Amino acid sequence: MVDREDTTFADSTYPYASAGGCNCVVSCQPWKGYFNISTVGTGLRFGYQVTWITSGWQPGISDFTRNADSTRIWARCGGYCGGCSPDGPLYLYYNADDVVDDGNTVYPDCV
Repeated sequence: MVDREDTTFADSTYPYASAGGCNCVVSCQPWKGYFNISTVGTGLRFGYQVTWITSGWQPGISDFTRNADSTRIWARCGGYCGGCSPDGPLYLYYNADDVVDDGNTVYPDCV
């Protein structure tokens, strides 16, 4: 499970996989805030079951995109002061189609 409060590798102070803004009402899309999360090249993928919810004042989400293998997810979020975030935990799963074998790879043995 991803610790969404860890901003070590983030470009902002928003929690991981979240975005928002305070400068727009419904009629001024696209939303100013955005997130772009990726596990490409890690041998992991995001859970297919995770969805995003909006919160705040007049929030919205647009351009939500998840690629077919769930290794990249992005969207625009915002509002007059609103945003979006995952609805629940953000789990990671093994993705055998995205493993970079450098000779030192240890494959998990899932039971």
